[in-house]
Amino acid sequence: MASSSSRVLRKVHLDKYYSPKVVADLVRDLCTFNTLYVDPCAGDNALYDVMPAPKLRFDIQDGTDFFTSNRALFGQESITFVMNPPFSLSGQRNGVVMFLNHAEQCMRQGEYVICVVPQTMRKWTNIAKVSPYLHLLSEYVFRKRCDLDRK
Repeated sequence: MASSSSRVLRKVHLDKYYSPKVVADLVRDLCTFNTLYVDPCAGDNALYDVMPAPKLRFDIQDGTDFFTSNRALFGQESITFVMNPPFSLSGQRNGVVMFLNHAEQCMRQGEYVICVVPQTMRKWTNIAKVSPYLHLLSEYVFRKRCDLDRK
């Protein structure tokens, strides 16, 4: 299924797998920086709702396309990107790479990304596509399948 926002012309394949509560809880616990938190693909706000203020959200379905943003939009404030990006996008095998690389283009040294990714991101073919300026500091692996019921 493809859609386009009224404010942008980019066609989007909607790969919707929202963050379950167990993932949102972990992300909340990782948000310990004195920073502006930015969710570039907020969806139903599962991660956005647990992020401390100040915070900013983007979602293509709302007409706010993260891929049209740049550093000037965020000003001089320190930023941390918090995201559960679509694992695939139209024309891309791995949407996570696209979101990570655009986030890196908006970042300065000493800023962070907290990103929910599938296990397939461990493949060298995916890692090699991520900006060399991004470095994995820590990783949390859920050993059993996450329950998608977030109630």
